[in-house]
Amino acid sequence: MSHRIAGLFSIIKREARIITKDLNIIAIILLAPLFYATFYTSTYVKKGETDTPIAVMDLDRSNYSEEFIRKLDADQMLHVDDIITNTNSIKEHIYKDHDQAVIVIPENFEKSLKSGRSVTIKMYLNTVRFLVSNDINKAVNEVVFHYHKKIRMKMLEISGYSSKQAEGMQEPLNLDVRNLFNPAETYGDFLIPGILIIILQQTLLIGLSESVAREREKNSLGELFEEANRSTSAALFGKGSFYFLFFVSYAIFYFTILFPLFKINFKGSFILMMCITALFIAATIAGAIFFSSFFKRKIIALQVIAFTTFPLFFLSGYVWPLSAMPAFLQYISVILPTTPYFKSYVAITQMGAGLNDVIPFVWHLILIMIFWMVITYFRMKSIFRKVKFEEKTF
Repeated sequence: MSHRIAGLFSIIKREARIITKDLNIIAIILLAPLFYATFYTSTYVKKGETDTPIAVMDLDRSNYSEEFIRKLDADQMLHVDDIITNTNSIKEHIYKDHDQAVIVIPENFEKSLKSGRSVTIKMYLNTVRFLVSNDINKAVNEVVFHYHKKIRMKMLEISGYSSKQAEGMQEPLNLDVRNLFNPAETYGDFLIPGILIIILQQTLLIGLSESVAREREKNSLGELFEEANRSTSAALFGKGSFYFLFFVSYAIFYFTILFPLFKINFKGSFILMMCITALFIAATIAGAIFFSSFFKRKIIALQVIAFTTFPLFFLSGYVWPLSAMPAFLQYISVILPTTPYFKSYVAITQMGAGLNDVIPFVWHLILIMIFWMVITYFRMKSIFRKVKFEEKTF
């Protein structure tokens, strides 16, 4: 046991020496996690869009229509930057991406409202940018609702009802919507937590894969095995421990510095989150060593890992529900540590969940970690055995 521990520490020191001499790995594991985390998240610093440009076609040109346009422009999400008169220019505005929507106020808008008749307001949306169009649609509907409420109350008051009676008559059924989490419904509050974790995972995968592929490229796996006192577990834990310590430190930095900096909620237990994050990093390290053991050149490892790791984000169920994915992708997601981790991560940081709430995800993550550790151990044991055989033959 003592020789294995000695071998483990020897491998950690060896890994530190290797990294200090390899600029590529230094850039990936020291600079990338900090640079990308601050750069990518800074693009969402405002979290939500404001003053999205829209155009209005006012076919009524009445006091009521002008008031309605002012209310549209007063909404935080909307900015009426153009009043158009030609119906042919509607598509032109949208095709050229000049405006994200065109609102058409029909003729007799004021006359119809005063007489109590319904009015149809047409809205042409640029739905190529789905999230933006969804926000515009929501904002316009809110303006229409409040404007209708005001006009309806005014008509009832003119008919002789009191303000209180008019309010009850114009809105007999109230809908009270309360957003429990992400109350502002902004992109930033949704995306920034996910972006930080995918950066953490991707830089870890690439950096460690580069290191393992370097061993094969330099034919130094025999040296690694010897320095670990011929212990496969010491070699694996020694190499993995160096990255484990680094990326746990990055996770602490993200949660304690970047979350407050970008005003992202962290409602649950920090200690619980760090324990689950440690399991996630350990599982990712085991998977990275397994896959990178198949590459004999650093450049190939970099290309393959860089182009295949980002899709893991989409298979995690974070941006699209797993139930809506094809069955074979759902099966793949079961063995990916990102799947249970993101469920725990969102529940703890954004919803304030405790251990009892996330225990099924924790067990899932532990099983994934054990699975990758076991197959990685036997894969590397086989490689070390082959290296020893080749050395003896030589």
